[in-house]
Amino acid sequence: MIRGSPSSAKPTICSATVVRPKEVPEGFLAEWDAWCRANGWSASRQGRKIYTMPDAVCKSHAVPKSAAASSTPANLPVRQ
Repeated sequence: MIRGSPSSAKPTICSATVVRPKEVPEGFLAEWDAWCRANGWSASRQGRKIYTMPDAVCKSHAVPKSAAASSTPANLPVRQ
């Protein structure tokens, strides 16, 4: 059974829950991810944490923007 929802965590960008991997029911993450995707979010497990994040927040969107910002001379650190 899935309890709660990512929408209950609107003030934050994402939610992470620490779990005991052996105690997570089989199929839970797939079921949770399916519910999340239907509501504009995604779920993933990394080690002992299950992350829930909105689709707008993803590494594939952030990397090009971060790379472009870091190559701009105005953003480079000045060494003295």
